[in-house]
Amino acid sequence: MNILEELKSLQQQQQPTNPKTGDSYISDAVTYSALYRAGCEESVINDVLLEPVEKRGEWIAYFENLGVKK
Repeated sequence: MNILEELKSLQQQQQPTNPKTGDSYISDAVTYSALYRAGCEESVINDVLLEPVEKRGEWIAYFENLGVKK
């Protein structure tokens, strides 16, 4: 086997898998800015950042909906 074939073989083995449905990651910066825009205090934002990343979307939605008048 020549070097090019070996490299192609390695690249195919090391390609990352596609994320499954429901797998998501909300970074600290995105969480911070979303909660800041929603009017949260910094202490609340820091508490949310300590939560598991899977829950961040729920917290963002919760605080954004708090300011919505029905």
